[in-house]
Amino acid sequence: MLKPQKIADLSHYDLFNILDFVKKNCDPIDEAAPFNAEHYRDLYYFAATCKRHRFILRDWSRSMYNLLQIELLQMKLYKHMTVKFNELHSLLKGASKVRTDWYIDTIVTAMRRNESLESIELRYAPKKYLENHEEIFQKICKVIQEEKLTASPKLKKFIVNIAECEFVGLGRFHNISKLCLTARFAMFDLVEFCKNNQSLSSLELNSYLYSDYGKLTYIVEHCPKLKELKFVLNNNGLIRDEEYVKLANLDKLQQLEIRKPLAPDTEIEEESDRKRQRMDTRYEALIIPQGPKKANVPVRTLLKAIADRKRQILSRLILQFEIDDDLAQTIEKIKNLRFLECGISDPRSIRHLAKLENLTKLSLLNKGHLISADVMNLVSRHIAVSSFDTQISFSTRGTLSLISNDPSLLRDVNCAHLLNVKNLKCLFIIWNMFTTMNHILPTLLENGIEINSEEISISFDLKSQSLQICVVNFRSFLLVSNGECRLPVLKSLATHYSTTLQEVDIYSRFECSRNEFLKEKDVFVLAQITSLRRVSCVFKRLKYIQPLAQLMELESLVVMSEHSPREVEFARWMLPVLEKCPKLGYFQITQTDMHLPKKFFMHLENALYNSRIGIPHKLNFCLASIVPYNLTKKQKFLIRDLHRLPIALVLLPFPLPLPRLMRVKPVQESKSQKLSTSASSATSISTQPFEAKKPFQARRRFLSPNHRLNQAICIVYSLDNLLGFSNLEILELGVKWMPVPWSTASNLRISLMLGQNAVLVEYPGMEPQLFMPVLLNNDVVFKNVVLDPKNPLVGKEPPRQDFPVRQKTAVPSRSLPNRVVSQKKKKTISIKSEQSPQIQGKKVIQQVPLEKSVPQKKEISRRVAPKIQPSRQCSITREMLKKQGITGTPPPFDVIRKLFYLDRGNNGSQGTASRLHCSVQRLGELQHLEELHLHVPQIASSTLVKCCKSNSRLHSLHLGYGCAQSNLCDIVPHCKNLEVFKFGMTAESSAYKALARLPKLRQLTHFGIRRADSFEPLLTSLADRPQLLHLDIDGGSISLPETRQLIRLQSLVHLKCFCSTVQCVVMLARLSRLEELCLWMTSPLDISDALLGIIANCEKLKLLRLAAGNINNDFFSNAMKLSRGKKIPLKLEIPMPSHKQTITAEVGSSSKA
Repeated sequence: MLKPQKIADLSHYDLFNILDFVKKNCDPIDEAAPFNAEHYRDLYYFAATCKRHRFILRDWSRSMYNLLQIELLQMKLYKHMTVKFNELHSLLKGASKVRTDWYIDTIVTAMRRNESLESIELRYAPKKYLENHEEIFQKICKVIQEEKLTASPKLKKFIVNIAECEFVGLGRFHNISKLCLTARFAMFDLVEFCKNNQSLSSLELNSYLYSDYGKLTYIVEHCPKLKELKFVLNNNGLIRDEEYVKLANLDKLQQLEIRKPLAPDTEIEEESDRKRQRMDTRYEALIIPQGPKKANVPVRTLLKAIADRKRQILSRLILQFEIDDDLAQTIEKIKNLRFLECGISDPRSIRHLAKLENLTKLSLLNKGHLISADVMNLVSRHIAVSSFDTQISFSTRGTLSLISNDPSLLRDVNCAHLLNVKNLKCLFIIWNMFTTMNHILPTLLENGIEINSEEISISFDLKSQSLQICVVNFRSFLLVSNGECRLPVLKSLATHYSTTLQEVDIYSRFECSRNEFLKEKDVFVLAQITSLRRVSCVFKRLKYIQPLAQLMELESLVVMSEHSPREVEFARWMLPVLEKCPKLGYFQITQTDMHLPKKFFMHLENALYNSRIGIPHKLNFCLASIVPYNLTKKQKFLIRDLHRLPIALVLLPFPLPLPRLMRVKPVQESKSQKLSTSASSATSISTQPFEAKKPFQARRRFLSPNHRLNQAICIVYSLDNLLGFSNLEILELGVKWMPVPWSTASNLRISLMLGQNAVLVEYPGMEPQLFMPVLLNNDVVFKNVVLDPKNPLVGKEPPRQDFPVRQKTAVPSRSLPNRVVSQKKKKTISIKSEQSPQIQGKKVIQQVPLEKSVPQKKEISRRVAPKIQPSRQCSITREMLKKQGITGTPPPFDVIRKLFYLDRGNNGSQGTASRLHCSVQRLGELQHLEELHLHVPQIASSTLVKCCKSNSRLHSLHLGYGCAQSNLCDIVPHCKNLEVFKFGMTAESSAYKALARLPKLRQLTHFGIRRADSFEPLLTSLADRPQLLHLDIDGGSISLPETRQLIRLQSLVHLKCFCSTVQCVVMLARLSRLEELCLWMTSPLDISDALLGIIANCEKLKLLRLAAGNINNDFFSNAMKLSRGKKIPLKLEIPMPSHKQTITAEVGSSSKA
């Protein structure tokens, strides 16, 4: 059977017929009507798909090709051009006169034809004398000077970077608004340039060598619109104090940048010797270079003149040198200053700079960690402070961002300065700062401050005294248990990480009772994590290994079993795993008894040989024992008979109390061949003792903090030794017990939870602490670790539970301070549990913090969806409820737990699908919901109606695309309090009309495909009841009839839609109350005038976002003129990509053309 043809397989003749048919349908009825490109947009889209279709359209109709301006699709215009004369001379080296003229003409032609060109840079670093350089340079400058002859000059910015060469002829340039000059020039030539360019707004002079010894103040009278000025101080020693005072007369100067000329190399060396070296024991907040300071009188006189002006508009001041205390007092008087960049020679100068009321950012040209009392005073006012080493900012939400290039600077930071910041709720640092800040992190956590980074989030619950750690990219899970139940943890892993978790490592200490092995139920739950690649666990019987055959991606399997190898079933239990796991490369079984009979080897040979037939992947099989043994002569003889197996067999005895403290790596083929008893055999069979790992102190040179390890396996005898390692990804710990204080334990947790993998450390005598996964959303998966310090450590009393309120002064101690926490009032949450809570003394085995309920304010914009955390099933006793004065009814918690399967219908197995069906039917059992999100396709109408009936307080409902199938009219009578409704479906217009009967609807969002003119009845009904504030039509362009009804919604504040005609955009200007407008133009028409009409008529407009559409070059200037007279600032978001090009790329594209 022939394959179906695609559009690329059609011939030119077939495509010509298609274009004739499309044009016939696009032609207007009235043949005398003028040509309108909008009618033929299908032809335009056809040509825009690829280069072949563009040529076919040109061959089909040359006139239509020109009318639609298809040539613009293949033109690449640039806004910036850089002429690199060094590369230009190297290309033209040895070229003839004709070749050189042709090349230069190509550059000139590219400059003249590019209508979008706005900026040109001339760059040249002379290395030797060239005869034709001046001729080429002047020819290109002449093209730029000819811009004055055009009606609308396009060039706005001119950059000259020719090092110490002299530039002549500045007065011949016109219509330049920005000039950057790095060359020697005459001051009177610059004055002539300013006379001819009255619109000059930015001037940058990177040289102080004026050939005529003029003064910079000569340009003041000829620069009425100058806003930005940058110059270099004159360093000739004869400068007067009033040299630059007249620059203060620039009426519109907003940014001033002053720098000193570069000092000679000898002076730099002398200055470096005078600088104070950093101390090894402590780093200062600001490192001030030592040496004689010279007062900069000319700059101080200039700034004093600016500060004395009645109308101060200078907002940005950049001084590329150190200022003294007198100059800081002068800067203090410039009240309108918002950005300041300078270096300081006296730390007390910050107190003067703190008096600037409008300051928003301070950049210091010094080194140091910046954590001092004066700097924190600036930070508490939400002023961002930065230095060469550190950046500190404080947001209005209470988040303090501390980023340092050298984390070692923070090893002796005083925590008191951070605690003095008012309203501090969260501290954001980078991952490599956890190790150096370990001495203050526990104190911050104990004061209720959350610590975040890109990889980890740490918080301390002051009420329950528990440390919660969330790690991103949860890929590996290690569980050390003392005999507790593992089923809740495994169920949580299987629920939320069934497609992401790749490695599970479960082992016991073998010091408890026999209930430490995995049960059959645990293995069935573990087998539901289909993404597992590496599994390590302990079984009571080897037959429990059979469910692991469902793991098709399994690569490594390490198990320990008490199953006797003398039994015949030994090979039969592991046969399903060997057959159904084709990627299995390493299989290890650890036994407690190694008395291997002859029958054992026969069944093992059959199982290993028969299961690997047709599987190209080689298997490394390892049989190990936890007791020492020696193979008998008969056993060695039987092993020699296994040479024909396509596997590598290794027998390893290792008598260790903690067998999983070592990871047995697969035997490599090269190594196995060396250990083979027969040189001609294709397999490797060896017996060798397994060497135990040395203690941690003996391997310290391999685990230095500067070495980035991927894996570390060690026995640890001291917890403090681990605090320096923050780059580990997999770390397995066997901790010898010792009394551990709370601060050390929290530091250990903080240091180890930085990689992508999870590590759990337990101490004998403590309650078992487990990693509890938490699903926050579908994109980001976190892990929650709870460490409860209320469980008493052996040899150490637990921390106190009464906490006083944090004072302004810091708490230097690492222990938990005494403070009282004000109880926040939330909704009552109680849990339905089948078993009664178990209480032993003061230890609460299971608990959930419950808080009092209070009615919430009804604000649409600030509502946050409640996050359900499927952590351990916990309960609390009635006695504790009575103590807190809380009463509540048990909600159906099992139903809420099953709702987590709703978004995973496509990835689950058959068993999961049955649970999905049941969970959807039980939606009606949920009660008292205020916000509901459903992303399940095609829910039955009766189920959705029951859910809406049982949740009468529902104010927000989000339905996935296709969730509701033309049955919206059934749920409308039961959603009287619904304010926010988001949905997507394809139906008739009558199906949408029922939404107009919602009495409290404020926000309506539709996404996905819809039929044309399907919203017209709905918009007509909504216009009769002006209550809708927010409308999003995210899919399908609105037609002209729909727009006529849409503009009747005078209550709209936010609107997002797609438009296909300019007339639809023009009509949107009648929505006078709009504050936010988001448009997507589906046709390549100019809508600049329509958008300007919207800006003029909508007086409350704050945001205008154009996702796609064409506007002209004068749109921004016209929009600024319209928005100047308004009280509310307008934010424009227009797709305007910046284009840059070097001269080599421009010449290459021109030569190809």
